[in-house]
Amino acid sequence: MHDAEHLFVWRNDPVTRRMSVQTKRVTWEDHQGLLLLTIGHPHRRLYVAESEGIPVGTLRVDTDGTQAEVSLTVAPAQRHRGVGGLMLKEYLKQDARVLVAYIKHQNLASQHLFEKAGFRRTPPLDGLLQRWVREAPCIS
Repeated sequence: MHDAEHLFVWRNDPVTRRMSVQTKRVTWEDHQGLLLLTIGHPHRRLYVAESEGIPVGTLRVDTDGTQAEVSLTVAPAQRHRGVGGLMLKEYLKQDARVLVAYIKHQNLASQHLFEKAGFRRTPPLDGLLQRWVREAPCIS
């Protein structure tokens, strides 16, 4: 909850909302409730990335057995600085499961980031989202 205020501002940023599945503005009360649910959820992890002690983004992982869904948010002031790629790269070092990400068709920055990290686009999910998958790395 220490980072609740940062996360609230980032979540309600107009660009973040436009690129999110849920585009509505979130109230402070709803945000606090959702954050408490996220923190307490047994199959969800929310990581807050920092640079020199300053929060710069989040990486959320929802697990489901042998695969996990990954979602990123970069602080508006940190966009176009490679923060999202660094967060994803660091996370991938520790997770050998099949990973999926759902990205809006118009979110070209995220598509490029996930492609660079080894994810591949699968057939379109619907008119709004694309499904990107990184297969589990081979261990020999």
